[in-house]
Amino acid sequence: LQRQIDIFPLLQEESYLRAYPEERKSRAFLEFCREGDHKAIAELLKTCHPDSGDYDEEDPKSANEILRYQDPIGDMQSGLHAAAANGHREVAWLILLLASELPELHFPALVFQEAAALGLMRAEQDGKVDIRSLRDAQGRTAEDVAEEAGVVWNGWIGNGRLAL
Repeated sequence: LQRQIDIFPLLQEESYLRAYPEERKSRAFLEFCREGDHKAIAELLKTCHPDSGDYDEEDPKSANEILRYQDPIGDMQSGLHAAAANGHREVAWLILLLASELPELHFPALVFQEAAALGLMRAEQDGKVDIRSLRDAQGRTAEDVAEEAGVVWNGWIGNGRLAL
């Protein structure tokens, strides 16, 4: 038994998922971003391919749709916002690699190595929304959220990594 726990957010999410079961993968993606679980994100994204053994015809969202998902019950934050708010650089690098037009020269070599080890590759981003351009319901970019979060994002603010 946990005392003083606010169960409203849990009930709200459960109610939302009952109404929109096709949002389950997208909601899981955001939770993994909040938790900093880049390996779970990679596994989830791989299930979006129709040739995957884990492909879910009930939730046929593409990896691109999931990467750019904005939380309608969570202030319209994206996965990059969630990573920034919770200080998860590994997740931010992964999302930037897969959903932005940030030039490859701006990524540490380790990011490419880890993505390859996870079975992910950067796809062409032409014509796709750059994740750095997304704003939450308060008009904030992921960079604004990171700036509010503080110290962990030193070196990331003002250089175009988290905002356009």
